[in-house]
Amino acid sequence: MPVQPRKRQFDGRRNQNRKVGGRERRARHLLVSGGIATEKEYFRYVQDALSASGATLEFIPDGRNPARLLDEAVRLKDEDRRDCKRLNDMANAYQRVWVITDTDDFAAEIMGLLPKAQKAGVEFVISNPCFEVFVVLHDESYTKYCDATQIQAVAKKKGMVTGTNNKNLVFDKIYGNFDRAEVFSQQLRRQHQRDDKFFPENNPSTSVDEVVRALIDSACKSIPGFEHIL
Repeated sequence: MPVQPRKRQFDGRRNQNRKVGGRERRARHLLVSGGIATEKEYFRYVQDALSASGATLEFIPDGRNPARLLDEAVRLKDEDRRDCKRLNDMANAYQRVWVITDTDDFAAEIMGLLPKAQKAGVEFVISNPCFEVFVVLHDESYTKYCDATQIQAVAKKKGMVTGTNNKNLVFDKIYGNFDRAEVFSQQLRRQHQRDDKFFPENNPSTSVDEVVRALIDSACKSIPGFEHIL
């Protein structure tokens, strides 16, 4: 049976007790998410799985629209760089900053934000229509066009979510299946490319796997040969 994720608070605050310019370099990453339940649980699970490597993930559940999420990500990124510069510790600034968002009714808004995000060095991670696509891909290759209600119903039927509004993950269904979800996510992207379907026409799709892979690679770079249980 998999170990359930520990309850841990990710509030984005830095360790103010470190030595100025003297702390061992650690990979630090920031995620600002529109999801405040399912996504939070999943990335806590990822953080726990990779914590032994020393790489850190700071996850900020926000619950607002993509424009506000991007503004918050840029603010935190800039604040972090100022803090690092003041402490003579630029080696420990955030390596990558992501905004995690569902498409829902925000497709046009997201499209308009992409140039601003690129300029600010913030990466958008989009699930179309919602995060549950990535959840379901841990079990099967799901290729049927869907709205959020439909894919959430699929996740529920598979027993992958539970609790109030089916926003709690069932980790027995997730544990050890990231590689499968990654393959299915990649297959969806390739199929949409072959069909010349790009955002927001690329339903269903998700790029959450790319974030998780980047975090795994970061952990392996910190400790060569590091093995995860995702």
